[in-house]
Amino acid sequence: MGEETRRRVSRKEAAEILGVAAESVTHWVKQGYLKTVSDAPRQIDLGSVEVLKSRLADGSVAKLRARANKSFAEDFFVPFVPTDDKEAQQNLMSLVEFVGSRCLPRAAALFALVLNVVRKSEGQGEQVQVGDREQVQVGDREQVQVGDREREQVGDRERVQEELRSCEFGEVLDLELMALRTCLGSGSWLEGVPTEGAPREGVPRERAPREGAPRERAPRERAPREGALTERAGWNMEDSVWQALLGWNLPQIPDILGVVYQILTRENVKVRQGAYFTPQPVVEAIAADHWREGRFVFDPCCGTGKFLLAFAARGANPEELWGMDIDPVAVLLTRINLLLFYRRPFQPRIFCGDSLRGEGWETPLRGMVGRFDVVATNPPWGAVIRGSMCDFPGSIDVGFSDVSKLQSQKESFALFLVLGLACLRPGGSLSYLLPEAFLMVKRHEEIRRFLLENCMLKNIECLGNIFHKVSSKAVRLDVEKGRTNREKGLASMAGRFSRNEGAIYDVWTSAEDGLILDKMEQGSFRTLAGHAQWALGVVTGDNGRFLRDAKGDDGEGILCGGDVGAFVLREPSRFLVFRPDCLQQVAPVALYRSPKLVYRFIGTRPVVAYDAVGRLTLNSANSVIVNLEGFPVRAVEALWNTKLYAFFFFHRFHAVKVLRAHLERLPLPCWPSYLLNVLAELAEELGATELSLTKRKALTAELEYEVMRGFGLSVREQERVFACVDGI
Repeated sequence: MGEETRRRVSRKEAAEILGVAAESVTHWVKQGYLKTVSDAPRQIDLGSVEVLKSRLADGSVAKLRARANKSFAEDFFVPFVPTDDKEAQQNLMSLVEFVGSRCLPRAAALFALVLNVVRKSEGQGEQVQVGDREQVQVGDREQVQVGDREREQVGDRERVQEELRSCEFGEVLDLELMALRTCLGSGSWLEGVPTEGAPREGVPRERAPREGAPRERAPRERAPREGALTERAGWNMEDSVWQALLGWNLPQIPDILGVVYQILTRENVKVRQGAYFTPQPVVEAIAADHWREGRFVFDPCCGTGKFLLAFAARGANPEELWGMDIDPVAVLLTRINLLLFYRRPFQPRIFCGDSLRGEGWETPLRGMVGRFDVVATNPPWGAVIRGSMCDFPGSIDVGFSDVSKLQSQKESFALFLVLGLACLRPGGSLSYLLPEAFLMVKRHEEIRRFLLENCMLKNIECLGNIFHKVSSKAVRLDVEKGRTNREKGLASMAGRFSRNEGAIYDVWTSAEDGLILDKMEQGSFRTLAGHAQWALGVVTGDNGRFLRDAKGDDGEGILCGGDVGAFVLREPSRFLVFRPDCLQQVAPVALYRSPKLVYRFIGTRPVVAYDAVGRLTLNSANSVIVNLEGFPVRAVEALWNTKLYAFFFFHRFHAVKVLRAHLERLPLPCWPSYLLNVLAELAEELGATELSLTKRKALTAELEYEVMRGFGLSVREQERVFACVDGI
């Protein structure tokens, strides 16, 4: 293969190198940021890819970097902290600034902060029970009466020492342990930690030598000078910085190790893993609802152990808490968290492995499959699951007909749902935090039906935007494994969920609301499906480059979503030189130039206006040309702008975007032509920009009355519609 051939890549390969979608590569070719090969237009010149990658990294094309893909995000941020604890919030923000401004290696900073927490835990004296003996902490040492003699008991310290030795924290090796013993001072419990430790069960060391291979031993060196962490460790941290982290006054909040790990994990890593910090009140509520004495609890993606710690705080014994995670550092922190919480010797039952592929399902965890009383977690949403997987490993029977189909949809939370149910005993409880889209999006229909057929729905709670820097709203789902005859709570709504199109879980719809929806859908009606032409608004690819604030000699106005009101199109505030070949996405030009209905793309209800002159629209304002014989286009405009249709949209779709698929499902009633003409005339009057506010209110009220009367709604039902829509 010649040099010229090697210097070209496919668009897919270019996208992988740049960390963006293939569509972005196509657009960047149009924009001139990337060059194609002259004799193969579908191939990208590798040199131009390397140049653009460098420019994205150094920020010289910041706008492209920001828009291209979230995987470029490298910022740190402070996760959820109780809003009334301003001091804790400021403390963590200062820590972020301290680590970030000094460009400290994450592994080194994290290791120092873990030792910070462990060291301070030594001074927390309290009485605990060890079997039937009383253990009392004296100074910084513990004594236990055993028979007629005393012996020193290091308890949790021994376990934490072993845990610290079991994970490398990136580059944490013998030299670092030697330095840490010196940093903590004489008499520290770390003083007795060997410089070499074997891997522990559940947290394998990735670079362990092959069986039979000679093992290199660290040379016996003197401990470094006080506070020193030499460059041989690969960290190159100044003594003052190291001491600052060891002495940092971390706030006393639950799972502080998890908080520290989150703020030292870059945003692009969290996006790739689909993992975000779960607010403490949500976790505590789940533990309060599901813990009972003697119950075995499992978290299949435990992170740093937030859920398990919440169950521990309710009174669970450590032997009842089980967890697994793919991240070895998170597993280590969970084990240390539990050891520090209970402060007595025990073996944490936390394992490292990919639970969806069978890694880490060794004994004793495999023996617990189908025996857990509770499975509770916040599973990853949309995490990348590489490779193929036709079924869950070994003897784990998930009872789902086509697991590979779930994987092809890249829905990691759905895979964790069926896995969690497989781990439960019959009658066991599952409590998960899921994206709100799970309730109604079409691609999740199969997993919704699976739950309806195999579980009793106990609770679905809409939590809103609880995750920092995540736009998706969350819901809490609680189910009981197995079908029962109990018909209470959500179980009584399961029949309606099954009958809903797409098995939508419309938990926001009451029985009274359902009767109103039935009146709209049970009569004779038509829809726009197959009777309209749809046009997406223009996608420029770079609004800052193409959009103007002034028209100029060769520009024209372009309607944005904010320019679209009910019945009225405002004068455009942005302008564009319309050259379709230079823009990222453009609908057939004839669709823009025709009379049409223009609707906002972002919104919880349809907002639509008639465009008689054929103006351009930006991608925040899409359009439709109605071709429904015998149904005036302005009558469609009138119906869609009413509160009744806002009510219908909310209950049937519960969306924040107005999609073509939604509008094609809106019922257009087969009413007499005279009534449809009345609606069209009202829409035309409401479209007049010079209309007074008083007159507009009167016409709107008349329109609402005519539509609700047409569907046969009672006065009580009309009041219900108004109350619901006004509260959205």
